[in-house]
Amino acid sequence: MAGAIPLTNSAGLQIVVRSGVLAGGHAIRYRLSCSLERRALFSKWNASAREERNVVLSKWRQEWILREQNTADTIRRAYKDCIRNRRLDHDTLAARLDALCRLTWINKGGGTRDLSPVMWDALHKPSLVQLYTGASAAVSRAALQQRRIGFVNRYGPFRVPQYGWVASNSDVVARLFAAAYDLDSDIQGRRLYEEVAKLPKMHGGHGSTQAAYVLTPALACLDPRHRVPIINGNDWVQGLLRKLGVHRASLVEQYDGMVRLIGQNGIQNAFWIDVLGADTPITIRETRRHERRPSNTHSA
Repeated sequence: MAGAIPLTNSAGLQIVVRSGVLAGGHAIRYRLSCSLERRALFSKWNASAREERNVVLSKWRQEWILREQNTADTIRRAYKDCIRNRRLDHDTLAARLDALCRLTWINKGGGTRDLSPVMWDALHKPSLVQLYTGASAAVSRAALQQRRIGFVNRYGPFRVPQYGWVASNSDVVARLFAAAYDLDSDIQGRRLYEEVAKLPKMHGGHGSTQAAYVLTPALACLDPRHRVPIINGNDWVQGLLRKLGVHRASLVEQYDGMVRLIGQNGIQNAFWIDVLGADTPITIRETRRHERRPSNTHSA
């Protein structure tokens, strides 16, 4: 479901958190910056998960999933406000695409308890300023409200070269981001990752990194269903890829292996997989296709 965390309690009632709305038979408005409702839902989730032998989330994992969801909410809103359907010159487009990727970053040691004021000033606020330059004062103020965002500890030598790499590939990156924003099927997501795999590596320091490591965190955030996986060099991600037997496989094969875990053993979306990493249960209980989302669940 677009921009949502669906949780099902032991009575079978599906409760969904999506941008600005808590729905469980009826809609209740809530403040997106407040995660109390989501924490309560995680508590309910864990209670029913123990009964159904699904994955149970520890407190720190709940916090990280919330952080990744907050990041996704911020990135989708920023993309809609500052890039989508806008005629931008090459340099402005490249700068905004780069800034969008930087919103996923954290600094080393950046846990869910903050460090956030430091990271906000060093990483996130400058990125949002870059994105919202020229926007109305009201929109800019709304965008710059501090929230706990970011979840990728980008390797230092690859931080500075990122803008140049994005600028050199801005047309392709812009097309990928536009497609991710409107994704409605896993097949479309697979085609997206086929295109990512064709992009050149990014060079920095004394090495290079794959395009997937640069782009997939932002793609996972832009996907309204949050099903396309985060595939990067994080030890947890690499541990899961080894567990799946696709550590040395193609990016598309890694995509297939990770996506098929969603909906199994209580795994809700790509953020759950990213946080669980090698602890993600890989037993497939049933074969179930998850293709199109209902048309009335598209989030901003």
